[in-house]
Amino acid sequence: MSVEIEISGRCRASSENYAWFNGALGQALVRATEMAASRLLPCRYCATALQLGPGLADCLVGVDSALKLYALPAPPEHDGVAIFTDWQPLPLGARAVDLIVLQHTLDFAQAPHQILREAATVLAPEGYLLVCGFNPLSLWGLRRSLSRWPRSIPWNGHFLTPNRVQDWISLLGLDLAGSRMIFYRAPMSNAGILERSAFLEIIGARWWPLFSGAYLLVAQKRQLGSGNVLESRRQGVRIKAGTLAPTIPRSSHSFNSGAEGDSV
Repeated sequence: MSVEIEISGRCRASSENYAWFNGALGQALVRATEMAASRLLPCRYCATALQLGPGLADCLVGVDSALKLYALPAPPEHDGVAIFTDWQPLPLGARAVDLIVLQHTLDFAQAPHQILREAATVLAPEGYLLVCGFNPLSLWGLRRSLSRWPRSIPWNGHFLTPNRVQDWISLLGLDLAGSRMIFYRAPMSNAGILERSAFLEIIGARWWPLFSGAYLLVAQKRQLGSGNVLESRRQGVRIKAGTLAPTIPRSSHSFNSGAEGDSV
């Protein structure tokens, strides 16, 4: 039996995120994120799991955990236990959580690198970190560039590249364990068009895998005393052009092969 607690935090995104994620495009992305996370996460049990971010996808739904913590950008609309706090710093001790999910948290946080640093501090050795983000090298990134100021949700997000996030992760003492690119359809809000263009998930994963609308990265924290961070950084895996595929990289630390794309 697991206990679920909701933590409400402040970030650049507000309750407007809920309206967007509840729309046709947002819900399509939510389904794709949940499907990809369930295939990508290597752990099926952890004592404590934490999800941060404005997105509505429940990336912990397939994880058996004694304690699940959800940090939201606004007070929950339903009854339940809620802890109101900022995301910086996180109201948890060092090495207290076995699994942390940052669901578009870096996209909308005022200081994304600081959020990532806090997550690395709270994460226990050998624990896992899952980062979900919007990909600027895509039709979504083009849509963001063409948006007029002030930009609305989600186009006012940072849209950090996967390589940049991976650099930050590596410097904080975590090793990349897997990755997945998701959602190749155009960012359109028409439910009918989104449904009819679902075939682009398979085509995009095969022919333009780097240009998806979003991505997921999984990293594992190194054990205490496992060596110098900079030395591990030089020996670590780095995503280069043509290697970030819609499935986990085929390497010694891959956890599953998956399909080459996830239809929603």
